[in-house]
Amino acid sequence: MTNKINDLSNEIVSLAEKIFPSRLVIEDIEDNDNDERFLQLSVKHINNLDSEIISSCLNLLELNLSHYYIKYNGENWKDGKLLEMHEDGLIYVYYTDYKNKCNVPIFLSFMNTIDNGLKVFYLYEIQIAENYRNRKNGRLLLSKFHDLCSEFNQKSNEKLYGTALTVFSENEAAYRFYLHNGYSITNYSPKDKKLRHGKILKPEYYILSRPLKP
Repeated sequence: MTNKINDLSNEIVSLAEKIFPSRLVIEDIEDNDNDERFLQLSVKHINNLDSEIISSCLNLLELNLSHYYIKYNGENWKDGKLLEMHEDGLIYVYYTDYKNKCNVPIFLSFMNTIDNGLKVFYLYEIQIAENYRNRKNGRLLLSKFHDLCSEFNQKSNEKLYGTALTVFSENEAAYRFYLHNGYSITNYSPKDKKLRHGKILKPEYYILSRPLKP
């Protein structure tokens, strides 16, 4: 069983290397040199990922989402998050600065798993540093993630349902982004509760999914 899982992970890594752009050219970011600025793709299983890359990913998470994690998990949230980031089966798709191979301004992580009885590619993270936003990188990476799921489904016997993810209910920008890209709240996700006088109590997070298109 372990060998089969490893083989599938290796197959997914190889597919991802072909599907995601090998580099992202970055414009409008100041650089004292006149060189073309770009970010270089890497795809690795968690077992093959350097600790410096994990640390850089965690730092990016802290910059983007620490206020949510502190609210729900306390000041020591990074301890539990670091354990989650090392879960066996996770695959990281990340881009490093062309001048600093340990600086990760863009990454996503996901796992081939079963969620509520459905085989899915579960998206754990998609994080982009502030300087690299508003360049359609998020939309591009999510689209390639969907392409990867479809391609893997065609080449394997896994017969995936699609993709799934978790999003903080208070992160309205991310929530709208996923809805705009074909996701919807699952029937097993925590739901809003309507209290007296019409007040809405939101859960900590929603679980969203997107079925593969036929």
